[in-house]
Amino acid sequence: GIYEEQLYIRSKNHLTIRGAGKESTVIRFDNCNAYTDGVGSGVTSVPDYGTAVGKVGGRSVVLVENCDMLRFENISLENTHGHGSQAETVYFNSDDGRLIAVNCNFTGEQDTVELKGWCLFRDCTLTGDVDFIWGYVRTALFESCEIRSCENANGGYIVQARCESGDRGFVFLDCDITAESGVANGSVYLARSGGNAADSDNVTYVNCRMGEHIAASGWYSSPEPNPSVSSGVNGWKEYGSRNVSGVPVDVSSRYPGSRQLSSAEYEDMYRDAAAVFSDCPRGSDWAI
Repeated sequence: GIYEEQLYIRSKNHLTIRGAGKESTVIRFDNCNAYTDGVGSGVTSVPDYGTAVGKVGGRSVVLVENCDMLRFENISLENTHGHGSQAETVYFNSDDGRLIAVNCNFTGEQDTVELKGWCLFRDCTLTGDVDFIWGYVRTALFESCEIRSCENANGGYIVQARCESGDRGFVFLDCDITAESGVANGSVYLARSGGNAADSDNVTYVNCRMGEHIAASGWYSSPEPNPSVSSGVNGWKEYGSRNVSGVPVDVSSRYPGSRQLSSAEYEDMYRDAAAVFSDCPRGSDWAI
């Protein structure tokens, strides 16, 4: 069925929300920053009758707080607001939590998913236009996913990372980087920086197939990212990028501060889920 509603999930561990299929089970709602300013949070107690509480719920469809091992399977989450305002499908506000999504759709435009903690998306489709994958993650792995720029994405950006230095950040492994019809060639960037000196722009694409909509420079460098010159851990990185026909992408025009990983760096940190989550204090077994 189609469920026109918002969900609030707080302090629930090992919870699975499983649909009958991502085309047949949909949770959707029209919400955005213009309606409810900010990312949102819950209230700690029931307010007294008549007391103003303000707009605390935030702009997402699903607000998650203080949860570990939340799992979505075979389901679609959709923010139906459309273009022009920040509008998440899910805000995973759990700094030390783990989120798993398998065979799901996350559909929006600006800021489709906002993430913290450790996250795994496998065999999912994520759609949007501006910073539609973003947040403050320790590690977020997108494995065998489709990352789809929607038709309003001309001049768009896929990722905005706000990580701590040394954290793995956003990793795309064996993904298809696609675009809907009407998105101009060379108009979409793999990431842009939030311009915050305290945040590291840690984003890595590994063995991904990229459509012609991706700009030759790859990365949008205004404002300049942190670090301005990437290492194997921090900054903007790629390994084995190729086009939809399997031909290696010409990376000669990439932003000069980005990095093409060495084979040793790939094997050590990015070859599979176990390597990507090797920095997780709970181990990597949960993500395999």
